[in-house]
Amino acid sequence: PSKNRNSRRMPCAKSLARAPLARAASNALHAPNARLASLPRSNVFAACTKMAGDHGAVNLGQGFPSWPVPQFVLDAAAASIRDSEAGFNQYSRPGGHPLLLDAIARFTASRFRRPISEENVTVAAGAQGAISNVFATFCAEGDEVVFIEPAFEMYSRMAAMHGCHVRGAPLG
Repeated sequence: PSKNRNSRRMPCAKSLARAPLARAASNALHAPNARLASLPRSNVFAACTKMAGDHGAVNLGQGFPSWPVPQFVLDAAAASIRDSEAGFNQYSRPGGHPLLLDAIARFTASRFRRPISEENVTVAAGAQGAISNVFATFCAEGDEVVFIEPAFEMYSRMAAMHGCHVRGAPLG
């Protein structure tokens, strides 16, 4: 490379880190959202997992079984991955694969005896992802959200993470 080209290179990270403004900007960019600081660090899941381990109990509440995955499940997963024509080995649409949406809509419609279209179904990455999607969709920063207590811990955490004011309403 020519000398002129080298002189236009970005400064190395070491020299940038010494610059006060760059250091302050770097720290600000890597700091978590201020709302997270107000959330409790521990949660009921961590406590239950510890208690289950301490007492040799099977933890059925959080998807941590103490037994291996059954062979037929492993075989079905491997077959699905190998079947490249089915398209299950790549990302699907953000709201869920059309076949899955249709199956959920049909199941839910039969269960609740009312018409449900796949357009009214979305798929999320677990309960926490679904709860986060609800707050992102229906709440604006500063909205007040009221929960009946006791409640699933993630409701209030996700509401707070989305900038909502959380209030509890005691059950009973």
